[in-house]
Amino acid sequence: MTFSLLTFDKKRKIFAAGSATGNLCVGGWVIRGDIRFGMSASQGALPSVIWGEDTIRYMAEGNNAQKAIDKAIKMILKKINVKFRN
Repeated sequence: MTFSLLTFDKKRKIFAAGSATGNLCVGGWVIRGDIRFGMSASQGALPSVIWGEDTIRYMAEGNNAQKAIDKAIKMILKKINVKFRN
């Protein structure tokens, strides 16, 4: 099992993240961040650093976190020809 924690300290304007699993180097695989827009942690059946980077890009375009996640997943699933249920 892998778990990730993402947080933002509004007072100090600091992003922080942590991740743990039985696998080595998970922090370098699932956590992505951009100090200007936010952080993401991509993990699951089809984890990919691309999901995390796409999510941050969609947040940079003005989407909220949920919309950015939905868009990133939809685009990846479209590329591998899987239907996305919204």
